[in-house]
Amino acid sequence: MTLLDAKSIFFYPGLILSLGWTLINFARIFSYISDLKTETPTCTASNPNRLLITAMTVFAMAAGKLPLERASCAFF
Repeated sequence: MTLLDAKSIFFYPGLILSLGWTLINFARIFSYISDLKTETPTCTASNPNRLLITAMTVFAMAAGKLPLERASCAFF
């Protein structure tokens, strides 16, 4: 194993750059959210039907999962 193998040359610098880019984008998102909350607080108010929407989404995903898995198994 040499010091300058492909993993050292490409993977680790790419990993560092990707991590930095991800952190920058997280900071941008949080900045955008805080700006949105200060400029238009009504847009970020919580929905009173949030629990119902979440429950119906989970139910729809669970109801669609079994037929989709069976169709996929039959197809492949």
